[in-house]
Amino acid sequence: MIKLALKRRPLLEVDIVGIVDHVRRIKYNWNDIEEVIDGGDSLSINVNNPAVYLKQFKTGIDKFYAFSKRNKVFTISLDFVKADRKDLINKLNDFSIKALELQEGTK
Repeated sequence: MIKLALKRRPLLEVDIVGIVDHVRRIKYNWNDIEEVIDGGDSLSINVNNPAVYLKQFKTGIDKFYAFSKRNKVFTISLDFVKADRKDLINKLNDFSIKALELQEGTK
């Protein structure tokens, strides 16, 4: 996390493609996300194909902290994300809807 602070990069990015956790360097694509759950101090992300994302983790400890085999969800900590939680959830909803509309438009 020190590198991110020194580089002044965002810890979390949300756009039309998906959610990027820069702390763990994992990109979750909207077309694979089933559900995002607001946990207050974290986001829980349920994906269709967890194996794709597990391959992206650099260390076993990151996998341990980020993925719950029991619940089959990935967790992104929001402890250091400076954003209004309500605004963040609204942005997540907006982008997920736009991505779904784009995906349906290409069929």
